[in-house]
Amino acid sequence: MTGTGTRKACVDLHRLHEQNFNLLMHLAPHLRTIDGTLVSKNDVGNEIHLSILENSPYTLTLSMTEFLQTGSLKISYPDIQLRVYYDARVAEVLRFRTRTGLGWLEPKQRFRQMGRAHMVRLNHFLRDWLTRCIAQGHDFKLASMDDSILENA
Repeated sequence: MTGTGTRKACVDLHRLHEQNFNLLMHLAPHLRTIDGTLVSKNDVGNEIHLSILENSPYTLTLSMTEFLQTGSLKISYPDIQLRVYYDARVAEVLRFRTRTGLGWLEPKQRFRQMGRAHMVRLNHFLRDWLTRCIAQGHDFKLASMDDSILENA
C-alpha cells in the first residue's frame, strides 16, 4: 500500500471509531456514570448486556453481549469488548468472541497476522450492530431503566 493509501486507511479507520463512539453514546448517553452491568430488552425479548470492566478519567473498557432466545436455547452473539477514549471521542473493538466459541479475536495483538482490513471489518461490524440495536429500540438511558435490570457487579 502506498503512503497515501496507508494515510487514507488510517483516516477511514479513525472515522469508523468516531462513528462507533457516537452510536455508543446514543445507546448509553450516561456511559461515564454507569457502574456494573445494565441490561436492555427489546419487544422481541432479546437482551443486550453492557458491563463496565474498567473506568478511568480518559478511557473506559466495556463489554457488550447480545443474548438471542431461540426456543429454550439462549445464544450469546456477538460478545464484544470495547475501549472508549473520551478525549478523542472514539470507540474501538478490543476483543471479539467468535460465534463458534473458539475464543477471542484480538485485533491489536494479531494485527500483523490479520492485517488492517480485519480490524476495519470488526469495527464495521460493531458500527452495523450498534445501528441495529438502536433501530430495534435498545437503549441504556438510566432514566428509562427499571431497577430490576440494573445490576451492581
